[in-house]
Amino acid sequence: WATQLERYGAFGLIEMGAFVFVLLLGLVYAWRKGVLRWV
Repeated sequence: WATQLERYGAFGLIEMGAFVFVLLLGLVYAWRKGVLRWV
């Protein structure tokens, strides 16, 4: 992503943010369900 930021501009930055946000939502969901208790 960092190497292609100039190529995709603001659209790429927004897409990267959305992707990371979805990953974080999944992590928070798993954490609250107690799935990560072994960590």
